[in-house]
Amino acid sequence: MRISTKAVKDYAQGQEGNQDVPVREKAELFKLLDDAIAQGMAFCDELGIDLASLLKSKDVFKNVSTLDEYADKCLE
Repeated sequence: MRISTKAVKDYAQGQEGNQDVPVREKAELFKLLDDAIAQGMAFCDELGIDLASLLKSKDVFKNVSTLDEYADKCLE
């Protein structure tokens, strides 16, 4: 446990001489996550993939074939 605590401490402080620490505020991380989701949704929209309607549906098993179709579109 002592070794892992030291590793976390070293990671949180970043590299010596580097002002950018790898640990970020949660609010900043949530903003980055929101941006990544928006970019992913936009990418899917460009491919004709309607993720919004898929996410609204509660019947997961009904959507398996749709997910297969969407996966094929991503790989084209």
